This record gives sequence, structure tokens and C-alpha cells, in this order.
Amino acid sequence: MKLPSRTLVPLLLTVFALLLAVLNNILQVREYRQLVEYEQSQSLTERLGVEQSVLDLHIANDNLPQLRRMVAELGLRPNLTHAYLIAPGGRVVGSLARADVGQPLVDKVMDPAGNPLLALNTSPDRSLRIERSADGRALLAVLTLAAGHRLLVRTHLELPLAQRLHANRLELWRHAATILLSALLLALFLHLIWFRRTQRLVDAVRNHRRGQACPRQPLPPPSASHTVSVARPQTPCA
Repeated sequence: MKLPSRTLVPLLLTVFALLLAVLNNILQVREYRQLVEYEQSQSLTERLGVEQSVLDLHIANDNLPQLRRMVAELGLRPNLTHAYLIAPGGRVVGSLARADVGQPLVDKVMDPAGNPLLALNTSPDRSLRIERSADGRALLAVLTLAAGHRLLVRTHLELPLAQRLHANRLELWRHAATILLSALLLALFLHLIWFRRTQRLVDAVRNHRRGQACPRQPLPPPSASHTVSVARPQTPCA
């Protein structure tokens, strides 16, 4: 079934607008994800930078109660799901869960979400390393402290992203509605006005060419015996 141009073109335009709205939404979500990741990374860097000197001081003084209290207080930070203070050899010195403290191997107390923390290592020229998890749903950080201690931290990205999307949902809907409404108005204009006028113009040109192609009747030769010429009836052009 072949659709006429006045229907096909507006339909294609509407479909293109739908695809454009979906693409715009995907790009907006990606932009929000990058913004949330940047904000969380900056916040985590500032927080761990403040804690580093105090943790080093308590490690130097071998003040385990204060170390455990500081690590436990990291759980008050929004979206932070894991925090482990690891002594040389892998023993857990501090954690968000009191039951983890004193465990000989950190990999025995970590759940699957926290396991990627074990693969993090800091570079020689910096004490803090932050990177995104393989699934893109969290930030993983390792902070090198005094006497070979390490602080492993995981912060969630999905919750702040959901909050950002919820706060900007009106903007997303407004962009999509603007694209679709503009495409719909243009499609209606093409369907109701443009193609109708174009069809009229085509019909007028076709009729004009048909009139020029109509053969003319030859004139009768002059006759001396007739003083009044009688016109022959003209055959209408089909």
C-alpha cells in the first residue's frame, strides 16, 4: 500500500521527532550521570582529604578506638555504602559494621558490591585514587595512610542520580514536549496547507499543458461563391 506524499511526509516527520525526543532524553540522562559522578567525586575527595591527617595522627598514636569511631562516622555521609580501614596484612581495623573489626582477611567480610575495592591501588605520586566501578553504579576510592594502612570506600551513584532525574523531570518532559509539538504543528501544516496548495498548482499546470496540446481546427479555404463564411462547429478538446 503506497501512501500519498501529503500523508507520508508528515508521518515520517512525526516518527523522526519521536526518535529525536528519545535521543535527547538519553543524552540528558548521560549528562546528569556525568554531573553526579563529578559532584560525588569532588565531595569524596574533600571529605577524605580532611580525614587523612586525623587518621594518620591516630595511627601514629595507635589510637584504635578513635580510628574505629572515625571510620564508623563515614557511614553518616549520604550514599556511602562501604568503608574499611585496613592494616598491613589485610586485617580490618575499622568498618561501618562492628562485626568486621578484627577480621584477619578483608575479603572475608566484603559483599559482592565491595569486592572491587580490593583491586584498587594508589599510584606512587598520589595517596588518593577514585574511579568508577565496572558497572558504573558506584565510585570506589582508596586512601593510603601512615604505616601501610589503607582506607577503602565505596559510594553509591544510582541514588543521587535518581534524585537528580526526579528534580529535573519537568525539564526532560518540557524538552520532549517541545520537540513533539513542533513536529506535530509542522506535520499538520504540511498535510493541510502545503501539500494541498502544491496539488492545486500541479493540477493547474497539468490543465494548462493539456489545453496547449489540444489540436486546432484548420480554417476553411476562401471561396468566391460565398460572400458570407459559415464557421464550422469546433470539436471540443478532450
